[in-house]
Amino acid sequence: RSTAPARQQPVVPAHPGPTLVCAPRSRVRHKLYGEGTVLRIDGSIVDVLFDSGKTKMLDSRFAQLTLTT
Repeated sequence: RSTAPARQQPVVPAHPGPTLVCAPRSRVRHKLYGEGTVLRIDGSIVDVLFDSGKTKMLDSRFAQLTLTT
């Protein structure tokens, strides 16, 4: 028997939300990563540089990003 802990599957909404409409350099907010700047968009995939310094590639249909002012 393996004593390694079971991997947890990521929780994603059962139904994707609306695709975020934004452009590179738009400011967005994510409930886990905070605020950031959109670097690149490829379809629904959005690369965001968050204020923490981390860059994340997110699917805007599932990431629940919101535009900030």
